[in-house]
Amino acid sequence: MGVLAIVPQSHLRAAKTRLAAVLAPDARAALALRLLGRVCAALRATPDVAGLTVVSPDPAVRVWGDRNGYAVTLDPGYGLNAALAYARGARDPRQDVLIMAADLPWLRPADVTALLRARREGRVVLAPSKDGAGTNALALPGRRQFTPAFGAGSRVAHRREAALRGLEVIEVVRPGLAFDVDTPDDLQALSRTVPAAAARRPPGPRYNQG
Repeated sequence: MGVLAIVPQSHLRAAKTRLAAVLAPDARAALALRLLGRVCAALRATPDVAGLTVVSPDPAVRVWGDRNGYAVTLDPGYGLNAALAYARGARDPRQDVLIMAADLPWLRPADVTALLRARREGRVVLAPSKDGAGTNALALPGRRQFTPAFGAGSRVAHRREAALRGLEVIEVVRPGLAFDVDTPDDLQALSRTVPAAAARRPPGPRYNQG
């Protein structure tokens, strides 16, 4: 059974607020949708991803999804982690779940495949953000209980939750999974071309066991 990928997208009015000094609200919303489109395209092109849904409280994201052929589940409005639980509840309970951040411009199908290949029964696979504190991707075994804890310090929170559930944690570190766009410096990096060699041959994953 293939994996269900879930991509949470915040309300476009609240997207990328740390870029407010350099981008107007409309430009931040447009950037958020461009990044979301890149992530969804990479997921759709990954063979092991059998289903994909975007979860958002913003009706404009639903309109974007209809225009681009992506399913969008409207967040009932109780916060990100509650929205993820809502989306997970609609799947076959045997199906593994991949939660992927919406702002990974360098994400490629090879990155997603590397992360999914690290899955095993009784294991959570986590891709940390570039600052080491957050979580950009989380692969969860379908038959096991796990409560996502996205937000500040989510990497530690997810490792703690895994320990409470008796689950092993494997971390997969790759540029396409780690580089997210949050700050003006990130925007500068995004404006530079991804090295051609990296685009052709993404580096192999580095696994951190815990």
